[in-house]
Amino acid sequence: NKKSLESLIKSGALDSFGERNQLLTNLDSLLSMAKSAEKESNNNQSNLFGSHPTINTPVLRLRPADPASRNQRLFWEKELLGMYISEHPLKEYQQYLKNISTPIADIRQENFTSQQVKISGIITHIQKVITRKGQPMLFVKIEDTSGRLEILVFPSVLEKTSQLWQEEKIIIIKGKISNQDGTIKLICDDARELKVPSAEQMTSQTATGVLHLNIPASLKPESFNQLKKILISSTGPLRVHLHIAKEKKIKSLLTKLYVTPDILEQINPILGKNNIKVQIN
Repeated sequence: NKKSLESLIKSGALDSFGERNQLLTNLDSLLSMAKSAEKESNNNQSNLFGSHPTINTPVLRLRPADPASRNQRLFWEKELLGMYISEHPLKEYQQYLKNISTPIADIRQENFTSQQVKISGIITHIQKVITRKGQPMLFVKIEDTSGRLEILVFPSVLEKTSQLWQEEKIIIIKGKISNQDGTIKLICDDARELKVPSAEQMTSQTATGVLHLNIPASLKPESFNQLKKILISSTGPLRVHLHIAKEKKIKSLLTKLYVTPDILEQINPILGKNNIKVQIN
């Protein structure tokens, strides 16, 4: 069955036999060879003496094809299996997202009821409904690497953000946590698409955003030196902007350093999360 074989290839079930897009490109050849082998097998049944003739199976050479992109593989997995299997699409941005928003797992584990929070994730499902007043609203499911959460987008917010809500988009949302009947949801107040740096941008010095670091007056010299070493050793898309507290004044310094979001995990213990802010251009 061609459709079944196509689904098996796309979902990754046949990865041990070859690259997914190459197998899809050669799908008709694979099916033709399978039919030929089955036909030859049926024509060479065991004779009355129990001997088994040799079946000459032809050699199949796959035509070359460009490999499927990471995003394409993940899209196929989600479409066919309802989940990401090989990896999560936000895996490489996990620390970056953690530093600009609250992980979904933390919201579920801690009491954030009625509090304003900011979360980020990828849209996995959208359900549109019509209210009693005849206005559209959305029930949106998003997920990050730590969990899933349902978002309520009421008509007034939907009117302002209607172009945003599409599956597979990465978004950042501000809103209030609702825990009605023991089910945790987020009531959306505002949302926007989040442009996360690509893998190529991670290693370039083309600024896609600014890393704001507040340096408190109480920071010890050895801690500042440690921070400086971390910043100098990194190369990436975020330009470093220091805000140094000194004698009740704040001195701002836009440096020539460009760093990757990966270093935020190292900076957190030195400055604390409240002194770190990422601004995307």
